[in-house]
Amino acid sequence: MPILFYNGDDRWLVSQNFKDYLQDSTLFEGIIDFQYTLVNIKLLDKEYLLKNHDAICATIAVDKIRGEEFKELQEILLEITGSKTGFDPEDFKDFLAWLKHTLEYCVGPVDEVEKIIGLIKEGDEDMMKTGIDVLFDNAEAKGEIKAAVKLLKKGKSLQEVTDLLDLTDEQVKQVEIRAGLKKEIA
Repeated sequence: MPILFYNGDDRWLVSQNFKDYLQDSTLFEGIIDFQYTLVNIKLLDKEYLLKNHDAICATIAVDKIRGEEFKELQEILLEITGSKTGFDPEDFKDFLAWLKHTLEYCVGPVDEVEKIIGLIKEGDEDMMKTGIDVLFDNAEAKGEIKAAVKLLKKGKSLQEVTDLLDLTDEQVKQVEIRAGLKKEIA
């Protein structure tokens, strides 16, 4: 049974019938009409997905989060890692490969993501939670730095940006370097 998982923001408007893609589809009326089932991930309940304790539901729960919703992604990851004992071992291996790719894309540095995946494999929940917290704190800080540089380029003053984003002294230094206001000291 063909199934399509859709995680886009817009409504799905494409036909789910194979015959609609064929020229002169009326010739096949009543004979051939393969149809796929559409599963709109955005409409699935996050709590339901996390209750199931399997890798497919965990993957869908993570995939529901788009953009830079770091806090929500972090919370879901912590919940999933706590329930991973219910995963089939092969599914868990596939889930980790997918999660690694997703975290590298959404959150950041490959070496940091590798550490997190290693901690999840080992199963030390306290270390895992600490690692996930650090990874997301770093990613969130990098996002704030990017936002600050954009605001500077749009004409805001460094003081306005610092006040607006509530940046730490270290983040202000990074913003100054990235915006070309200061040179990095080696």
